[in-house]
Amino acid sequence: MKEFFKYFFAALAAMFVYGFASVGIYIVMMIMMFSMGGSGMSSKTKVEDNTVLRLRLNGTITDRSVTQDDMYGMLTMSLKIEQTTGLTDILRCIKSAKTDKKISAIYLEFSTISTDFANLQNIRAALEDFAESGKPIYAWAESYDLATYYLASTATKIYMRELGGLELKGIASQSMFYKPLLDRLGIDMQVIRHGKFKSAVEPYLQGSMSDANRLQMSTLVNDIWAEVSKDICKSKNIDAADFENHIDNLDYYSDLDLCVNSGMIDALISHKEAEDSIKAAIEVADDEELKIVSLTGYLSSLKDEKPKNDKIAIIYAEGEIDPSGNENSNILADKICEAFKTAQDDDDIKAVVFRINSPGGSATESEEIYKAAKAFGEKKPLVVSMGSYAASGGYYIACPAQKIVAMPSTITGSIGVFGVIPNVEKLLKDIDLNVETVGTHKHSGMGSMYTKMDSREIDVIQQSVETVYGRFISHVAEGRNMTTAEVDSIGQGRVWSGASALKIGLVDTLGSLNDALTIAAELADISDYSTTALPELSDDSMSMLLNLLSMKIFTPESQIPEELAPVLHEYERIKHLKGIQCRMEPFVMEY
Repeated sequence: MKEFFKYFFAALAAMFVYGFASVGIYIVMMIMMFSMGGSGMSSKTKVEDNTVLRLRLNGTITDRSVTQDDMYGMLTMSLKIEQTTGLTDILRCIKSAKTDKKISAIYLEFSTISTDFANLQNIRAALEDFAESGKPIYAWAESYDLATYYLASTATKIYMRELGGLELKGIASQSMFYKPLLDRLGIDMQVIRHGKFKSAVEPYLQGSMSDANRLQMSTLVNDIWAEVSKDICKSKNIDAADFENHIDNLDYYSDLDLCVNSGMIDALISHKEAEDSIKAAIEVADDEELKIVSLTGYLSSLKDEKPKNDKIAIIYAEGEIDPSGNENSNILADKICEAFKTAQDDDDIKAVVFRINSPGGSATESEEIYKAAKAFGEKKPLVVSMGSYAASGGYYIACPAQKIVAMPSTITGSIGVFGVIPNVEKLLKDIDLNVETVGTHKHSGMGSMYTKMDSREIDVIQQSVETVYGRFISHVAEGRNMTTAEVDSIGQGRVWSGASALKIGLVDTLGSLNDALTIAAELADISDYSTTALPELSDDSMSMLLNLLSMKIFTPESQIPEELAPVLHEYERIKHLKGIQCRMEPFVMEY
């Protein structure tokens, strides 16, 4: 144990020195950037005739871009930090390119995408819509995984490097269980919960997955796979049974000849050869350069939407519901409540589409947002658009909507609550540390990690959990026109795919953000409208600097082995848990 702490503190010191040096270097870079007065940072790209829109869909895709600044992008690239692209920006570009006479084709260029299938389904639907224009789509990658191939399967031609791979293996979820390690360290996680499926706390209570958790995760991954495989087979005109057999045997993974002969890949060629093929297809002379515009460049060329008298506000709620978090990466109740008040007071705003992409979080924050959403819905139409996640607290804040729209692969439900307090008495004893508590009353130290809770304290917290759960299911029952017993039967912390949630009444229809806007317009009885995004994002230099400093290079996770990063992340997550939680289990989706 002493050796463990010796290495731990040595690593901590190294991380501090490295992080301090990195901060200094990039603060200098930021100063240099702003000293240039932002010259060229807001210039518009001129798109010429017969231009190809290149979408490099790499890195993380979130609902909303924090910034579109080119210099910001250059800095993140120099830091080798994963790029973040807004889903709304991608969809806007594809939609505009469909009718833009200067855009001849879309060129999809992939490496690794970090997002979920609900976002991928939105992008894929937009690409299919673009294809209806008759303009071609081309895709190229060194290798494809399921996420990138899912998008590439919409292409007129799919190219891959000669020694690449078509890494199609299905979908799996992976959850890490901490109980054996916690026992070894002498840490007792005191958990109080409601919901037999509330697997968010399961990793602290046992060393392996329960039957209930295995059932819900198996149902979830199979629901998502059914949607993904159906779309691929339809686009590539492949027999579903043959496709499943090849996936089971890793045939696409191991046999490039099969990939080509079956039509999954059109040609094994280099990046340059792919561009030459595109040149020939859109009739660009051999001695001329292929005119390409990037996502950022094309966005800068587009005219801002002209405001209409009637508006629909899109209120974005993305991330964990955590009052201690950053407003650009977490959901803060005061920001969302302020956005609803702004929308309610603005006579030009006729409806709200509440875009939720969250696994949940604080129960008290969720309640505040719920109240604000419900109050707005009593005045004007409120439609929820679910992204990749709208589970636990994410569903809590969704349920007052008149209509709930989800993607088939949205992860939702998880109607359950819990509280968790770690107890480190044994750990402290093992390393010869003693903590003495002096208080005014018998339970003054309740909630401290240094003392184990007694039966009375556990009863009090259990009562709080039951109170929150009761309120949660009553909100859902009211919003979904169910009885509390009906909600409880599909609640208990169980997660559902959007497709399954439709069958049990937790959502009203399957569709995209655009579908939710259409429904909101119908409810508001308007046809000609513009959209406005809330909460407003600050776009100043300090905001950009804070965004950079919040990135992974300045966190301990960047300095430890990748395999151990989830453990550190879970520690950070537990450390910030305050009060009763409406939160979904963290798990990794592998594909």
